[in-house]
Order: sequence, then structure tokens, then C-alpha cells
Amino acid sequence: MKAEALSGEATTQRNASSRTSVVSVSRKRSQGLRLERILRYAIENGLYLACTLAIDQIRSCVFARCITRKLSNPRGLKIHHSARLRGLKHIQIGKNFSTGRMLWLEAVLSHGSRTYCPQIVIKNDVAVNDFVHIAATKYVEIGNGVLIASRVFIADHSHGSYSNSEHSSPMDPPNLRPVTDCDRVVIEDNVWIGEGVAILAGSHIGQGSVVGANAVVKGHIPPFSIAVGNPACIVKQFDFNLGKWMSQSCEKRESGEFRAG
Repeated sequence: MKAEALSGEATTQRNASSRTSVVSVSRKRSQGLRLERILRYAIENGLYLACTLAIDQIRSCVFARCITRKLSNPRGLKIHHSARLRGLKHIQIGKNFSTGRMLWLEAVLSHGSRTYCPQIVIKNDVAVNDFVHIAATKYVEIGNGVLIASRVFIADHSHGSYSNSEHSSPMDPPNLRPVTDCDRVVIEDNVWIGEGVAILAGSHIGQGSVVGANAVVKGHIPPFSIAVGNPACIVKQFDFNLGKWMSQSCEKRESGEFRAG
């Protein structure tokens, strides 16, 4: 029995040692690739810009480590040090989240006399480009594998009310108008959001869809669709039988059958 126990302990130690060595090799390989990238950048663009890039990456690495401690310890976090984050206790971030410059991620806890209980959920393998603003007073969810281009705005609320029974006065400063239209925003897996898109309160974008540049989305976009325009409407849907993106008829688009706004 003692021999079996010793044998088991030895096996466990070997496995632990093997895992440690694999992690060490992986880290060295990653560091080598990063150094190779900086050297290549120096050759192509000059030493000054290469040093600037290296310093920028170091600052972002330190910033990401600090943020990781405040969040639920997400793995593979690559967030630029210029990011503005608000309400970290109400934000969940999955594995391999990467961002460009000037991300603004805010879970709004109060505005004026009103208080909120927001939640922002960002799942695994989400990539965000420069100048993206994501804000929630209620609930915003971004699914696995979502790609977001630059200058994108995503929010589940707005300043003031401009329809239904309640109407805000144009004489009131916009920032003093009550935050309204607090309605969930859900972006499902593998969605691609193009440059300059605005996704407003109550929007739901289905799996595998594409939202074209500068579109304004307010409503539902079915899965496996391509939406463009203001308000966004569906111009194509993927036909799995044919394996092609098929254009929608003008009648459907004009009738609003697939209109998201």
C-alpha cells in the first residue's frame, strides 16, 4: 500500500511538473513573439516609434493586471491603459477579451435622484476596437466571439423621453433629463458590428449577424442576417441549404417585416 501511495505521489508530481513546464514554454514563446513584433516594427518604422509601442504595451499590461484583480479574474485580458471603466462590481468579462484605445465601459449606478442596478456581461473571445462606448443602467450582454469595430455606441438607456405618454421638454438641458428607455440589450454569439454603429435600448441582435457601418439599431435583428441603414433593416440572410447569403426582396424591406428600428 505504501509503495502504491508513493507511486501515486510521484505521478502527481510529474504531472504538476509537466504542466508547469508547458506553461513556462508557452509564456516564453509569447514573450518571444512580442519581442519579434517590436523588432520588426522598429525595422519598418524606426526606433522612436518602436520604443513608443513598447512603452504603450507595458503600460497596458500593468493596467490589465490591475483590472484583473478587480474583476472575476478573467484569463487572456488585453485592455489598453486608456480605457475608462466605471462600476467594475457590476461588470463580468470572460476569457480573451481584447480592446483598442479609449474604451469606455460604464455600469451606471445613479443619475440625478434615480439609482440603478446595472449589469454588463461580456462573454469569451470578444474583440473591441478603438473608441467604443458601452453603457448600462439595466442589462447589456455581448456574446461569445463578437467583433466590434471602432466608434461603436451600445446602451440600454437614453437621456429623456420623446414618445409614448411622457415627453421631455426641449428647454431642459439634456443631461438633466431623466434617464429612460431602460431596456435590455443582447448581442448573441459571433456577431460582427461595423464601424460607427449605434445600438440602442431594447435591441436584440441574433447569432452570426452582421451590422453594417453607421447603422442605427433599435429592435430585433434575426440570426444570420446582414442589417444596414438608419433605422437598420435586413438586406441579406444566410441560407444554410444553399450555403449563401441571400438578398431580401424590396417588398419585405419596405413593409418593415425585417426592420430593426
